[in-house]
Amino acid sequence: MRQVGFAIDEIFGLLQDLQWHEVHEVVRVISAPTIKAKEILEFLGRFNFIEYDGEKARIDKKRLEWIQATEKNLL
Repeated sequence: MRQVGFAIDEIFGLLQDLQWHEVHEVVRVISAPTIKAKEILEFLGRFNFIEYDGEKARIDKKRLEWIQATEKNLL
């Protein structure tokens, strides 16, 4: 499996439309087993990077803007 950092970047890419996405969509995007995708989503949810209810995930505009601003500062 690819590194977790790349999977997180791909998840944020999927969620940037601010809509709810089901776990199976995340699995498809990151090309990982469902259990691994859920572990990553749980981690992101636990630290309030995303909203995750065990079946679907999304990011709100405020968090997305913060992540994008942080990325720009790192480059």
